[in-house]
Amino acid sequence: MDIFGIGILELAVILLVAIIFLGPARMVEMASKMGSYWRQAQRILRETADVATVNLDASREPGKAEPEAAPDDAVAAPRPDAEGESEGRRG
Repeated sequence: MDIFGIGILELAVILLVAIIFLGPARMVEMASKMGSYWRQAQRILRETADVATVNLDASREPGKAEPEAAPDDAVAAPRPDAEGESEGRRG
């Protein structure tokens, strides 16, 4: 099991060092703060995604069902002489 590229053994060592330096009481306090920061970050990301989705949905015209035609200078537009070139290479 990897969490952010950190295995179980590495995670245990990090927690042990944190407990040694912070002490058990401050460790619980810091874990609580980190949890609240994580929830706040998730809420902000969720709200941002919701706003982006609403903006994308609002930018669509309700009666328009067909996609727009590609511009004349599109990269994927076939060249007029493309059929002649491909048959010459097959033979």
